[in-house]
Amino acid sequence: MARTFIRIPAEAKPGEIVEVKAMIEHPQHSGFRLDHVGKPIPRHIVTTFTCSYAGKEVFRADFHPSVATNPYVAFFVRATAAAEFELTWIDDRGTVVKERTTLNVA
Repeated sequence: MARTFIRIPAEAKPGEIVEVKAMIEHPQHSGFRLDHVGKPIPRHIVTTFTCSYAGKEVFRADFHPSVATNPYVAFFVRATAAAEFELTWIDDRGTVVKERTTLNVA
């Protein structure tokens, strides 16, 4: 299981714009590099990242082999109600990593 790092404010006012920052530790092997004995390192990349807020998808990114190790994304969301964020990373080997965190709106 990959480690993730998520930064979302603990609370916000209704209508406030909040920044969501997320990173996953992942090697992002493109399939073009060689190991120490000259064999190709098999491709292994995160292909999709999604973020849902209150059950609705608010952000999606599709990654390609040129994305650096430990992909990082930052984006903004308008806080409408106290609800849960669900962040999901999927790699090309079928591994799914999901993290949840709650934003309190008052």
